Amino acid sequence: MDDNLEKLKLVHLEGESLVTAIATSVIDSRIEECVAAEFKKDSRGRIAGLRKKRVVLQEIVSLNDHSQLYLVERNLGHPGFSNREWRSICVWKSDGRSVWSVYEDINELDKNFEVKSGNVVAFGRTTWFSNRFHSSAVSLKHEPLMCHELIFEERSLALQ
Repeated sequence: MDDNLEKLKLVHLEGESLVTAIATSVIDSRIEECVAAEFKKDSRGRIAGLRKKRVVLQEIVSLNDHSQLYLVERNLGHPGFSNREWRSICVWKSDGRSVWSVYEDINELDKNFEVKSGNVVAFGRTTWFSNRFHSSAVSLKHEPLMCHELIFEERSLALQ
């Protein structure tokens, strides 16, 4: 990410299974469109792109308009590595200017979706913070730019 509108910081301690990343990008779009694109995981466009992201299985259980349970299984793309399963709840909230979307691990999906034999359950916490702002770096005639910030932590049980 060498563009001045995108930044990425990544921290990983050798021998540890925790990775923390902070990514910031400026997007020329309305905040509602970006947040909806992240929260609406079962749109035709998103489903069509799952294979490119090595998604083997995706299950979504809507709880209400602001929360959902989310199960995703991914093939890591490296021979010898087991597929990873993330089981999380996603909740979003808006204050009119900013939107927070938070993914946290849960066990509620275990009742209806057993962990597949050979898969590794991955643990993660992801926070998306989206905020409207004006910038002189880019000239726009319509909406202000949106700053999209992702804070991501992931921990796998085993490196298999």
